[in-house]
Amino acid sequence: MTPDSSSSDEIRRFEEQYESQPDSLVFARLADAYRKAGNPERALSILEDGLTRHPDYPSGHIVHARTLRDLGRMGDTLDSFRRALEL
Repeated sequence: MTPDSSSSDEIRRFEEQYESQPDSLVFARLADAYRKAGNPERALSILEDGLTRHPDYPSGHIVHARTLRDLGRMGDTLDSFRRALEL
């Protein structure tokens, strides 16, 4: 299995979980899979929705910070890491 097909399988599995349980914490894993696959814009969209539902989820803020870093938004990255540390 190539890394691309492995990431696609992982994304597909997390997407199915996220669609069937949109209020679950799987949003962070799904977003991180998209981020690692080179799609930080999709990751950010998922994170914004997930963090609205779960604002006190530290792992969500960590993935959010990494995604913002990947997008070159350093000020926002630091804010998100600080939020994770506060939690």
